[in-house]
Amino acid sequence: LPVEYMYNGAAVPFDVRVEEIVVKSDLSINPLLPRNRTEQLVVRDTVLGPLVTDLLAVHNYTGALALRWAAADADGDHTMHAMLQVTRARNWRQFRAALANFSAPAQNFVFADRSGTIGYQTTGRTPMRVG
Repeated sequence: LPVEYMYNGAAVPFDVRVEEIVVKSDLSINPLLPRNRTEQLVVRDTVLGPLVTDLLAVHNYTGALALRWAAADADGDHTMHAMLQVTRARNWRQFRAALANFSAPAQNFVFADRSGTIGYQTTGRTPMRVG
C-alpha cells in the first residue's frame, strides 16, 4: 500500500492507525466458533478524512477516495450546550441565538410560540466548496 498521497502539490504521509473491532459470533449457525473474535482494520487517514476505498470491496477502482464529514471536525463543537439553550428559549431571538452554536449533525428546526411567531432555522457545519 502507498505510504503517502498528493495534497496541494506536495507528498504527505498517511496517518495510519489500527482499529480493533470485536465481532460477536453467531453460535446458532456454528457452535464451534469462538464466542467473540477481534478483527483488525488498518485505517489510512488524510487531511480530507479516511480512505474509504481501503474499507470497501470496490471492483475495478484504481483510485483512492477519502471521506470527510464536517461533523467529525470536533473543534468548537457546542452542540449539546446549544440544545440545552434551545429548551430554554422563550422567543424567536433566543431560539436563533441558541442554534448559532449547533454544529453537528446538520439539522432543520421549526419554532412556534403562543403569539403566532413561526420560524424555520437550518443548522450545522457545511463544507466550504472552492471552485
